[in-house]
Amino acid sequence: MKKILFFLVCVILFLSSPVSATEQVKEILYYSDARMLYIEELPLESYFNAKNIRPDFSSIVGDVCTSGRRGYQGYWDIENGYLYLTNLFRPCSEDVSSKLLLSTIFPDLELPIKAIWFSGVLHAQYEEEVLELVFENGKLIKESVNDSLNSIRAVEPKMNSLLESL
Repeated sequence: MKKILFFLVCVILFLSSPVSATEQVKEILYYSDARMLYIEELPLESYFNAKNIRPDFSSIVGDVCTSGRRGYQGYWDIENGYLYLTNLFRPCSEDVSSKLLLSTIFPDLELPIKAIWFSGVLHAQYEEEVLELVFENGKLIKESVNDSLNSIRAVEPKMNSLLESL
């Protein structure tokens, strides 16, 4: 009986303890005069499908840190209204050449790579505001800002007032 009670107490303590997981490295977006913002979404992941098989990044980059389980960290830029992949690194380290990672995915392309495969929304947070960027086939079609009051307002294409304060 004591063993069962001890087991139940251990299970309850285990289940009631907070779960902690390592936050994953975020993708980096350079936008509007090279401001560096972190984005939650992973634009490169939408490239991988039945035609474009996702490589086993661990076989390319070796062991990765706990905050980089996907095997890469993408660097992105918006130029002339399009999203570009500008670099790709091993998470937590830049010792693995981006060329090695990129040549595995895009053997015939050079940087920067226009992300025409990406259609969706990217969210970049800065302080209490969230910049929402909507893309269709890599082309930026809408920009808006969600401020701390949860109101969304349209933003001028050059992001004049808001991004100057970033």
